[in-house]
Amino acid sequence: MKLASLALAVILTSCYMDIADAGYRRVCYYTNWSKLRPGVGQFLPSDIDASLCTHIIFAFAHIKSHKLHKYYKNDTELYSEVTSLKLQNPDLKVLLAVGWANFGRKAFSRLVSVSSRIQTFADSAVSFLRQHDFDGLDLNWEYPAVGTGSHPDEKEKFGELCMTLRQVFENESVSTGNDRLLLTSAVSPLKSIIDVAYNASVLAANLDFVSIMTYDMHNSNTENHTDHHSLLIARSGAVGDDKYLSMTWAADYWQKLGVAGHQINIGLATYGRGFTLTNTTLSGIEAYADGPSNAGPYTEAEGLLAYYEVCDMMATGGQSYRNYGSPYFVHADQWIGYDDEESIHWKIVWLVKEDLGGAMIFSFDLDDFRGSCNSSMGTFPLIRAVKDKLLAAENGTLPLPTNFYCGGKPNGLYAYEGNCMGFGMCNDGKENWIDCPNELMFDKDMLTCVSKDIVNCLV
Repeated sequence: MKLASLALAVILTSCYMDIADAGYRRVCYYTNWSKLRPGVGQFLPSDIDASLCTHIIFAFAHIKSHKLHKYYKNDTELYSEVTSLKLQNPDLKVLLAVGWANFGRKAFSRLVSVSSRIQTFADSAVSFLRQHDFDGLDLNWEYPAVGTGSHPDEKEKFGELCMTLRQVFENESVSTGNDRLLLTSAVSPLKSIIDVAYNASVLAANLDFVSIMTYDMHNSNTENHTDHHSLLIARSGAVGDDKYLSMTWAADYWQKLGVAGHQINIGLATYGRGFTLTNTTLSGIEAYADGPSNAGPYTEAEGLLAYYEVCDMMATGGQSYRNYGSPYFVHADQWIGYDDEESIHWKIVWLVKEDLGGAMIFSFDLDDFRGSCNSSMGTFPLIRAVKDKLLAAENGTLPLPTNFYCGGKPNGLYAYEGNCMGFGMCNDGKENWIDCPNELMFDKDMLTCVSKDIVNCLV
């Protein structure tokens, strides 16, 4: 739903109130491998702030002999520690995710190749989830019918898996009187994968919500030029697949395929994706790169840095910039695209205007969970920003002005004459106005929100 006319604005306001009354979802992933990180990077269930999220998803479980199975030997202990957070927050729902990238793809392929195996898995899932006090199952098949060894019929088989799980969950609820187990899925934002992997109408009919993984949309392992991995809008003049690589496009496309806006969570990353520059004198967007950035000292993965690792890099020098509202950081030959409180604010305002169901955050352990960043006003600054903005939307205190018109302008951010408290955002002819956070003002030259004592306003 868009703000392209007064009539649509009235519809948006009505739908916004309906969703606000129900509350926005704040879905946060906890990763079971984060306990293995060295030093201050180690993250344990005791580090979780249970008040930040409406749902916590424990990632990841495994499929073994076509049944739901723990991944690490000591996961059952971690299960108990995470589900016990419901004692701190009685409204919290804790789900178990199964799959993840290449680790789960082959197991899912084998599982759905025979219908009787799907039934076996569904029955085992109920027993396993109830045994460990989970409230539901999150499917992370990346991705049906995609990749070496996959089969085209996996698109329909994934739908069959969802239908079978939903029916088994319904039957168990009726027979026991328990609340029905939730069934959800993390799905791709990429058109090339969506069209091949998903029967969206089947997912919409059987899943409680889908979380679109609107991050990692640019990848330093496969691309030779820099770009931000989690853009809100596509850049003006984007061609080929690049015109599809944005949150706005992904949300629109999933809705066009039949998934209701209230079923959609928008994925937000608490980490940056990085490149190593070919030439340090050319360091902007689409600068040439020789591969991923250096591994961080705690996450230990090339091309990925936790938000707190980005902060640590900033403390040693370099410069931050913004492009289309998304921050990136350059230090010598290291180029990192990431999110901060300001860009999170803009994304949440857009999410609310679009009447979407909530946000999905990956993940707890990659945020500044110890509050060590110079800019952090406490622990979990990015996830806390999501919570604060969505609660403000529920309470009717998140400003949502709409008096901005693109008038054929190309995609981008625009200063608005006479109002420096925010900016207009044009996205393929669709119009939005977004206020700057924290009493900042929009600079017409830098095209970002800055302190009022240095702003160059359009007046």
